Amino acid sequence: SFAILLTVNVKLAFVMFAFIPVMVIFAFYYNGKMKRAFVRNREKIADINSQIEDSLAGIRVNYAWMHLPEMDLLQYTVKEFYSQIDSGADSLMEKYEHIHDPDCLEEYRIQVHAMKSLAATVGIIPLSGVARVLEYAAKDGKIDVIMSMTPVFLQEWRSYRQKLQGVFGLGTGEEKEITDYSVMQALVEMVRVSMREMDIDQADGLMEQLRTYKFPEDIRENIQKLGEAVTNLDIEESDRLGILLTAQMADRP
Repeated sequence: SFAILLTVNVKLAFVMFAFIPVMVIFAFYYNGKMKRAFVRNREKIADINSQIEDSLAGIRVNYAWMHLPEMDLLQYTVKEFYSQIDSGADSLMEKYEHIHDPDCLEEYRIQVHAMKSLAATVGIIPLSGVARVLEYAAKDGKIDVIMSMTPVFLQEWRSYRQKLQGVFGLGTGEEKEITDYSVMQALVEMVRVSMREMDIDQADGLMEQLRTYKFPEDIRENIQKLGEAVTNLDIEESDRLGILLTAQMADRP
């Protein structure tokens, strides 16, 4: 082809030929970078596998890694999933018990959609798949499917509280006793302010502090819901729960 181009236009042929070495060097350079990036990615996946493969069945690390390519992000999201296991299940069960109400059916669909997305993000594909079936059942009004599958889904969903024990240190730390509820009230108020100002990183950090304390069951449940509202960037719900928690803590010694 180069010889044919010489017969047509000699100058153009040599101009094009001059670019060939540059293209070759460019190709070798970026091929090397891609290989190194691939090796680093495999090393990261191996590192995650070494942390969770012995203690957890059901998480597809490769799938999770596509959505969460940094270790800190994966760890944060798994912890968020863990913190919402009980509150998510309780919310779905409440809607399941009133599933024949058309309004509750739509609320059920929204809740199970959120659970589907969260499970998929951390790589728990079987759980996400069942949630997807339930979401479409709610959309199509298939009450019989919802009634038969929801208890099984919730049992499996709740089982991850046990399965995730020890992963990224979950469930292994001893909760601290509360000596002064005014400090807890201050933390909750700071969460409310952070959400109003859309300082999500600070709100997340404050929620991490709150989760290290041992609360009574009624307060613990609302702490979990507050964490869920922060994750969902729901400012109104965060404000409502913050006010509720402050009132609950005011009655404590």
